[in-house]
Amino acid sequence: MHCRAQQFAGWLWGLSGLRNEAMNIEEIIARHLLRKEQPRPPSDDAKRKAFYASRAWRKLRYETLKRYGARCMTCGRTARDGVVIVCDHILPIKTHWHLRLEPSNIQVLCADDNLAKASADTTDWR
Repeated sequence: MHCRAQQFAGWLWGLSGLRNEAMNIEEIIARHLLRKEQPRPPSDDAKRKAFYASRAWRKLRYETLKRYGARCMTCGRTARDGVVIVCDHILPIKTHWHLRLEPSNIQVLCADDNLAKASADTTDWR
């Protein structure tokens, strides 16, 4: 069931509590509003998205490209060959979040090789 539909169903179920004299409509609405106001923890996807937009990541990426050059460490292609060059985490941040800004965990790959590598392969191509 869709999230909003679940919320609405829960609200309607709460209305059925009106039969119990202990709960009035104001209490039900107040409870519903309080539930809605509680902040949710950020999802892993949201956390990664915010990380890749951060100044710290952009600085590390720039330093990595300066150090190693903008050439794929797997196939040797560059942007002149029509590929997109990315900085890849050797140990993925999904499982090694604490290494996300560690320069020794970054390598330069083309987007094709990065997608093929995925987070399952931890080969260091440097």
